[in-house]
Amino acid sequence: NSNFRQEAGIPKDSEWTALAKEDKIYMFDSIPLLVYTSRRDVEHHLAYTHIPGPTPWLQSARARYMAALLAREDDPADPADCIGVNPRTLRRHTEAHHVHVQAIDTNALNNPADAAFTFLYQALEYVPVRLYLGLDEKLPRLPEPYPVPNHHLDNLRNLMQFIVGDKVQDIHPVLWNTNELASLSTVLESQEATESLLKYRSLSSALRLTLSRDAVVSSLQGVWHQLAEAHGLSLQAPGDEKVKTDIKRLSQLVANMELNHGLSSR
Repeated sequence: NSNFRQEAGIPKDSEWTALAKEDKIYMFDSIPLLVYTSRRDVEHHLAYTHIPGPTPWLQSARARYMAALLAREDDPADPADCIGVNPRTLRRHTEAHHVHVQAIDTNALNNPADAAFTFLYQALEYVPVRLYLGLDEKLPRLPEPYPVPNHHLDNLRNLMQFIVGDKVQDIHPVLWNTNELASLSTVLESQEATESLLKYRSLSSALRLTLSRDAVVSSLQGVWHQLAEAHGLSLQAPGDEKVKTDIKRLSQLVANMELNHGLSSR
């Protein structure tokens, strides 16, 4: 309304014509240009500006561009030097781009957001993740398109669902930030833990299955000593209902442990 326009400092309709007449058109005497003699030089300039430079693209876009540059070179060091990045960084982005594209093309990824690429890019630094996808332990010198073998495509789908979920199938991710990638890598080293993660979608539960036998024994021994001490203290409070309730909870837990380890006849 007119009151709002006045308070906001917006001119009235009748004032626009006058304002337009007062306006001046400024003409440039000159326009700065950068002239390159080859398309290759233009590509390197754009890469230098938008990859390590002041106006960076999204990480997935940077990777797509680097992959295109590397595809026309025999030595990763050449384009890397021209655009101002480490050759290994160029190779890492290129490989992650190829895996990302393969995940999209094979419907392993239904949510190709930049976040999915960021997770994938960092995940490929972990050897267990690479082996889970059927990749070599070491980053290849010249990453090729579609690097995940066909017999590992199910694993690629699983990995993308671990990372970003699957909206089509209403599957939620098991990771919430990239700091959890180390835990995921540990889980993927164990077939039992990986199967647990696929079934129950709980990273913390799957991670517990990777504990070594010594760690489990040490934990049980520690609990035994604490329980023995608690038992002695409980004798000082006979008949206390709260103490009885807690003892019952512990008893039920021990009974479940016996059942799970075949120590009970139930």
